[in-house]
Amino acid sequence: MRRKKIFRFFDRYLGIPLVLFLALFTRRKRRLPIEDIQNVFIY
Repeated sequence: MRRKKIFRFFDRYLGIPLVLFLALFTRRKRRLPIEDIQNVFIY
């Protein structure tokens, strides 16, 4: 039970800031503006 609390602590206080920090170095994909979409095909 104690081990679960330790993992939860590290996940919250180290994991979240680490993911946010690493997200600064990733490239974001450019999305098409919604106005440019002319039709949608549903199969």
